[in-house]
Amino acid sequence: MKTEQLWSEYRSKLKTYLIGKLESEADIEDVLQDALARTFAQLKAGNEIDNLNAWLYRVAANAVNDFYRKSGRTQLLDDEVVIEQAGNASEIDSLSQCIEPFLSQLSQEQAELLRAVDLDIRKQSDLAQELGISYSTLKSRVQVARKALRAQFDRCCTFELDDQGNLVNRGKKSQGCAPC
Repeated sequence: MKTEQLWSEYRSKLKTYLIGKLESEADIEDVLQDALARTFAQLKAGNEIDNLNAWLYRVAANAVNDFYRKSGRTQLLDDEVVIEQAGNASEIDSLSQCIEPFLSQLSQEQAELLRAVDLDIRKQSDLAQELGISYSTLKSRVQVARKALRAQFDRCCTFELDDQGNLVNRGKKSQGCAPC
C-alpha cells in the first residue's frame, strides 16, 4: 500500500485519537506530521507490519510521548493505558457496552467525566472551560475517576496485557460480580 493511500485512509482516525491527548490544533498537526514521517520511513525501509492499524496507533502514541518529552511538558500518556484501536468495530462496541455497567457503579460526576473524555473523546481543556474549572483540576478529577473505574474492573475482571501495556485478552473473575 502506498504511503499516500495509507495516510488518507487513517489520518482522520488518528486525528480523532490525538484530540484527547493534545491541547491545540497546531500540536495535533505537528504530531500527525511526525507520525507520517515515521510511517513513511518504516514503509520505505520495506519492513513488514503485521497489524497495520494497531501499529499506526502505537506510532501516534509514541509521537505524543516524544512531543511532550521534547517540549518539557508533562506527558499525558504516562498514566493511561493506550487501548489499541485495531479496527474491529464489533470488539470496540463490545468493550464500550462492557464499560457502562462499571461506570454506573461510580459517582455520577466521575461517570460523566469518563464518558466525555474517554468515550466521546472530548478535549479536557474544552471540558474544563465548559465546567468552569481549571484544566489541572479537571485532569486530576479524570485521573481519580480512572483509578476508581480501574478498581471496579480489577474487582470483577482479569486482563492480559502485552509488553507495551496493550490489552490482548480479558475475562471475568467470577459469575457473581454485580456489574457484569
